[in-house]
Amino acid sequence: MKKMTSQILFINLLLVGAIAAIIITTIMINSQNKNDAAVINIAGKQRMLTQRISKNIFYQNISATANPELFLEPVEEFETNLNILKSGDEKKGIYPPPTNFIDERIEKIKNSWIDARAAIEDFSDYKRESILSRDFVIKNNDKLLELSDLIVKKMVELNFPQRYIDRAGLQRMLSQKMLHNLMHFTISDNILYADETLKTIKKYDEGITSFKKEEKLLKSDELSLLIDSTLEVWSVYRELISTYISIQRSLNLSMKEIHILSEKLLNDSDYLTSLYEEYSKSRRTALEQFQYLSALIVGFITIFSLLTIRSIKAQFDEFLQRSKALANLAKSKQFYAKDMKLDFKGENELSQASNHLNEFLEKIATFSERSEDVKLLSNSLAEELLALAEEIQEIVQMLDIEDELKNRLLKQISIGEDLVIQSSEEILSAGKILENLKKSIDKIISDKG
Repeated sequence: MKKMTSQILFINLLLVGAIAAIIITTIMINSQNKNDAAVINIAGKQRMLTQRISKNIFYQNISATANPELFLEPVEEFETNLNILKSGDEKKGIYPPPTNFIDERIEKIKNSWIDARAAIEDFSDYKRESILSRDFVIKNNDKLLELSDLIVKKMVELNFPQRYIDRAGLQRMLSQKMLHNLMHFTISDNILYADETLKTIKKYDEGITSFKKEEKLLKSDELSLLIDSTLEVWSVYRELISTYISIQRSLNLSMKEIHILSEKLLNDSDYLTSLYEEYSKSRRTALEQFQYLSALIVGFITIFSLLTIRSIKAQFDEFLQRSKALANLAKSKQFYAKDMKLDFKGENELSQASNHLNEFLEKIATFSERSEDVKLLSNSLAEELLALAEEIQEIVQMLDIEDELKNRLLKQISIGEDLVIQSSEEILSAGKILENLKKSIDKIISDKG
């Protein structure tokens, strides 16, 4: 049965469900925007931290002092953020990797970061050793340069031939050239400067060694003492500068490795950020599409409800028209006539109401007809009984019987007349009640009409 109340309830349930869906999706979109913003911010920050680490390491490389704290903070922050992206952080509203592909990209970054952090730690160690070794090299180079200069001056003082003075001057120049090439190698990481430094070391070593073999030079105690002191400083200096070159090469290699890994981390972090942005956009698009669908459903429900209400209104109008027709019929005919029916077809509440009303009208009409018949029959019986009572009274009066017996018979006849009259009055009373009921119904229908 297609009930009006069921239709209205169904429409209300659909409308409430659609509105609830819109509200829920709106809340989900707002919550997702906050969570996605937090995740994308962390992923985007990884790019900035990668660049910051590279910049600080570059500054540290050209700095004269070791300051690992300069890049320690971004290194620790990068690793902390990476762990958050991998495992999530409920307090910050950051969810774990939402897809296997994103999880694989994070794992790839994590593996690259392990190598990058090891390279950064190596760089920090090499930088500290490089600075210590460089300070020793510079300090001993000053000693070497000073001794080389004293040898030149002593040769000039002792009037040595010019060729000896030129050789001593060459040694002094070579000591300066070693430090010059070494500093260029440190700054530029140009292997040519390292090779030039090694060539200069070899020339200087050959020159100072040859001085030790020159008997003429050794005849002067002062000059011999200067040569021995220079050889002593040179033996230490040669080891220091070789160690420094080795450390600097390792430092430069770690710098190159950091540069390669930083570029890789930067690209991977940038790609990871784009993946999170695409995932956020796809989720937001899906929720928005669902929201649009819900709004469309609300529109359809609205149209359906308007059509349903229109149909219900039409049925009510039809019901009212038929009830007015019934009222008009009641004014022009006998109310209890058999043709007075509210003919309303359908399977809803109005059709049920019309059926019940028709049954009621039929019962009233039938009862009214029967009451009229009973009324006529009772009047006829009363008249016959009264006539019969009068005839009996006349017969009793004519009988030759005792007065006492005659009076008793007349009394009984009088009681019978009273019973007949009382029955007639009760039937008339019932007829009046039905008449009043008819008038009330006539009035109701007339008012509605």
